[in-house]
Amino acid sequence: MLADDAIVVLENIERHINELGEDLSTAVQKETKEVVSPIWSGTIATIAIVMPLMFIGGFPEKIFKPLVFTLIIALLVSYFLSITFIPKILEYLLRNGHAKNKVEI
Repeated sequence: MLADDAIVVLENIERHINELGEDLSTAVQKETKEVVSPIWSGTIATIAIVMPLMFIGGFPEKIFKPLVFTLIIALLVSYFLSITFIPKILEYLLRNGHAKNKVEI
């Protein structure tokens, strides 16, 4: 779940570069704007589904509350990194001539 946001961003950047033939800077900017809403929707939906586990009551609440709280924070950090850090690091790597290896092709 935590890597899903970054994967969506990376695949969309690659699609803009390879299929649509856009230059690197334009592709990074356009794709990030393109996927912000769907990624945010998926993150909020996941949080809404797991949040009730924090308020079950009794012993299960004692077990699930810290786990769910940690998961919610991790999902929000994953979202933030996927729309800020991941596009910039990919732009840096591709601009400096990082070629694909046999596994990536």
